[in-house]
Amino acid sequence: MDRSMIAKVSVIIPVYNTEAYVEKAILSVVSQSYRNIEIIVVDDASTDSSCTIVEKMAEIDKRIKLLHHEKNKGLSASRNTGSNYSEGKYIYFLDSDDYIAPDCIRICVEEMEKLNLDILTFDATTECIGKIPENFVKVDYDRSNVVEPYRVFSGREFVERYLGTKGVMSPTWLLFLRKQFLDEKGITFLEGAHYEDNKFYFDCMLHSRRVCYIPRSFYTRIYRPGSIMTSELSRNKVNSVFDISIGMINTLLDYDDFSDLFWLQYLERQTFYIIFHILRYFEKVDRTLAEECYELFMLRLSEFYMQLFKVLVKYRIIVESKEYLFCYSMLYEIVDRFGNGYDLTQVGTTLEQIRDYQYYAIYHILSEIGLLSDCGKTIGIYGIGKYAEYVINSYLRVGGMINARLFFIKTDCISYEKQFKGRPVVCIKEASKEEPDAIIVMSTKYDSEMTVAAKRNVKVPVYSIYSILGSSFISHWDNEYTEWVERICNLVIECSKPARIIIVNTPSHKNVGDYMIIRNMERLIQQKYLNYEIIKFTHDEIIRNKQMVFKQIRKQDIVLLGGGGYLGSLWNSGRVVPSIVKECRNNKIIVFPQSIYFPDNETKSEWINNYSDAITHHNNIVICTRDKYSYEMANSLWGEYAKIALFPDVVLMQSDQSRDFSRQGVLICLRTDIESNMTEETRKRIIEKMNTSFAVVRNTSMHYEKIIFEGEIDGVIENKLDEIRRAEVVITDTLHCMISCAITGTPCIALDNCYKKVRGVFEWIKDIPYIKFFDNVEMFFNFEIKDWNEIYKKWKYENHFEKEAEQLLKLIDS
Repeated sequence: MDRSMIAKVSVIIPVYNTEAYVEKAILSVVSQSYRNIEIIVVDDASTDSSCTIVEKMAEIDKRIKLLHHEKNKGLSASRNTGSNYSEGKYIYFLDSDDYIAPDCIRICVEEMEKLNLDILTFDATTECIGKIPENFVKVDYDRSNVVEPYRVFSGREFVERYLGTKGVMSPTWLLFLRKQFLDEKGITFLEGAHYEDNKFYFDCMLHSRRVCYIPRSFYTRIYRPGSIMTSELSRNKVNSVFDISIGMINTLLDYDDFSDLFWLQYLERQTFYIIFHILRYFEKVDRTLAEECYELFMLRLSEFYMQLFKVLVKYRIIVESKEYLFCYSMLYEIVDRFGNGYDLTQVGTTLEQIRDYQYYAIYHILSEIGLLSDCGKTIGIYGIGKYAEYVINSYLRVGGMINARLFFIKTDCISYEKQFKGRPVVCIKEASKEEPDAIIVMSTKYDSEMTVAAKRNVKVPVYSIYSILGSSFISHWDNEYTEWVERICNLVIECSKPARIIIVNTPSHKNVGDYMIIRNMERLIQQKYLNYEIIKFTHDEIIRNKQMVFKQIRKQDIVLLGGGGYLGSLWNSGRVVPSIVKECRNNKIIVFPQSIYFPDNETKSEWINNYSDAITHHNNIVICTRDKYSYEMANSLWGEYAKIALFPDVVLMQSDQSRDFSRQGVLICLRTDIESNMTEETRKRIIEKMNTSFAVVRNTSMHYEKIIFEGEIDGVIENKLDEIRRAEVVITDTLHCMISCAITGTPCIALDNCYKKVRGVFEWIKDIPYIKFFDNVEMFFNFEIKDWNEIYKKWKYENHFEKEAEQLLKLIDS
């Protein structure tokens, strides 16, 4: 046999229902240039034909061994089963839906033998099969810019290269391992848990003394719809997160070196990552399931903290350390993520738990000294300030027993003149009279001087609690603790406040139609949601001070985008929408009925991508359209990621606005802006035609003479409606002029704008006899208005959209 192939390699392949991929995975091992391989396939109670495929392959190649689980136990158990059965010097774990390069095993063995390694790690490439979500981001497994290739590191040095970089943690299938190393250190996979690679990697790197990376992409990771972790939430996943996190803590507790903070810091980084990984799912599932899992989450979080505190004690971590303050920062982030609607009383309990850790740490350290509980000892406590009082009270609070005979010491006093905590106070120069067995110095400001004085005057062991607990003990406890508690409590209060309705991107211009939309939105909301506070932010406020605006929006608030015709890239109001959606990614967003239009120019695809990027990454957005063209476009672009609905324009959802006015003449309201679909010559022809038919011809616009301020809105709208009510007939290509005619019972001939929004909304009112729509202007010129009988009648608007209005408002509650 070739001496280079004398070392046997065990390749473990767990299989569960991967019939479409398992053959390729096994063939990639069978065809390796390195031949001394045992291929251990562990069937985890598959229900498809995976086993049959493996059995046929095992008949051809005797290196393939098939093991069975009677019931499904999960990936970790399958890997452990294979590892226990394996006989190789080296071991490698391959997923059954991926595959490796032909020279992978040979090169790995050569490097392991040459460098005497515990672990060899390499890179991977990715391959997509089937329909992958557009917002799915593939991981870059190239670490050549993070870790120096072919250099032997300790596990600590190797992991250190990742901290503060974009390098990924090595999944198990990127690790080639020496089996004796795993056996000696007792490293296995935690069974029954998701995220098992996190703990396995942590355990391996903690114990490894020789790790090397080679920049070879030996592994091909297959991305397919069934293999990508979905957004499902379950009790099992919540338990898994904390099982893995606590498992890593227990690994560190069993470690024998507590002088180096690196592993504690890395532990906190890893646990923070996986705990917050599961938090993302709470926003994507049914509320009942989320609340059930939330209760379990908070219960397990408490357990996690208790285990973490044990590690902090081992490392002598008291409050001055960022490792301790991590507990507060994590709790703050959790409260911020859950926000409104969850029972946050457990947060207060958890805060107390973190607070009590301080007492536990002091108790643990004083118990280690082992003097206060010994009834046969006489102990002098040097110091009678608040520091001494706090330390003693903390010790007693956790259950510490003071059985020793205590007396207190001051630097300069008359001995036995006073008492402290019912015990005598003695001058340091006379402390020896009490025949103490030890002195415990409890002071911050004068610790060093008092320690020297104690050693000079009393020839017994002297302990300085200050030096044990840390130089910042009092200052950080007073400041950092108070600051974090205040921040968390304020956040809890903020999250406990009732949800508000925030209407964003409201108009700050001259278009009366847009103000009509906002007023009717407010009217509809106030009819049903009297208890909701309504806050509005204009388009100009968002542009001028976006940070200030979005800082005021709480997570529990419901964000409404005003209806209209600005969704898209034609108007500035539409160009800010992607930014709004991203800033309010944690809020429910409802876009009130809109028309959508992206002009066909060089920036069209860019703006569509901007919208899509924002919408596809939002978990709770409803886009209401008001015409079928916009509805079909929205469904085509974003239907997989957002709820798309079709509703009438909100201005149509109101009662009759007609008045008993004398009508006279024709009112012409034609656009002259970028939405216009006609030339100046066409406008002149329309005016000329009306002059031949009516004695009175007036021109108007849906734009006011200046920007409309809040106190002017109702008056400006009413004046515009009055102007329309007084006309015998209105000619317009402006959507809200046509709608204003409908609600005031005013006969109207409507023409389209540049992107068919007038035609689209006309479909809602096409049965109203006094509203007529022409697809093109020539149809209008061929029409004799004087022969249209509807202009001689009195009309009232009949609102048939009460049902639609109710359904629209239900979106706020759903």
